[in-house]
Amino acid sequence: MGTTPTISIPGEKLTIVSQATNMNAQIVFGAGLSSFTASSKPLAPLAMASFDENGNINVSAFIYIPNSKNGNDVNFQVNVLQTNSNKLAFYISHNASPKKSNTQYPYGISFSTSGVNYQQLGITKVKVYTWDDDPEGSRGTETTVEHS
Repeated sequence: MGTTPTISIPGEKLTIVSQATNMNAQIVFGAGLSSFTASSKPLAPLAMASFDENGNINVSAFIYIPNSKNGNDVNFQVNVLQTNSNKLAFYISHNASPKKSNTQYPYGISFSTSGVNYQQLGITKVKVYTWDDDPEGSRGTETTVEHS
């Protein structure tokens, strides 16, 4: 997940979100286990979604990556793709250099669609992916879109 993915991110570009992490909010896996080996694949994001009064979808997600960038902003690109008649997929990539680590840093990001009333189109679910250059390594979380 470097600055230039080797495999294009699915969907159409929706937005870019810049966000820093709280350096003290790190999550350490395998603490106290001498034989624990971290995965090089991204963790699934934690996501919530809701419709606004115009049928746009508001998404708030925590993306976990093994790079704090020393507290500096990470740029997240969000792409959107309608995957079937009732589901949208949001693919989130970032510009932090990947590395294998037991320590993950949470980045809270929020974004919205605009110009399409997805509620009227029958969208009921979204799946939010942390995009990895290897599509099999990408991790996603599906959630129901709540009504406002």
